[in-house]
Amino acid sequence: MPYLKFSAAGQLPPATVGQLKVGVVWAGNPSHHNNANRSMRLEQFAPVLRVPGIAFYSLQVPVPTHDETYFRSLPKLKDLSGQLESFLETAAAVAELDLIVAVDTAVAHLAGGPGQTGLDLDSLCSGLALAHGS
Repeated sequence: MPYLKFSAAGQLPPATVGQLKVGVVWAGNPSHHNNANRSMRLEQFAPVLRVPGIAFYSLQVPVPTHDETYFRSLPKLKDLSGQLESFLETAAAVAELDLIVAVDTAVAHLAGGPGQTGLDLDSLCSGLALAHGS
């Protein structure tokens, strides 16, 4: 149930008509005590970025240093980091997207506020590990 309301600001680069607009965040704050367990390298996310019919938007701020070269090689992943200087700007971008796929970061929680559809990779992976007895 939505508990926050944000207006879309029209800041996203356009997607092809009919494409699903998906925002992604693959890494959290490196100083977080559990960051090694909740973040992933962008290369691990690559199979998802190859799914056809989807326009991907990076909500990752900042892009981790170890991912910069690979990130710049992905023309399908549109970089929004220069437009996301506050939570309000991030919330406005989230409001324009159809889905958010994120590790456990502030963006994942922010996406839940207005009732945006989201996929929390940490919860999904933890659930899969429990289901498989890990």
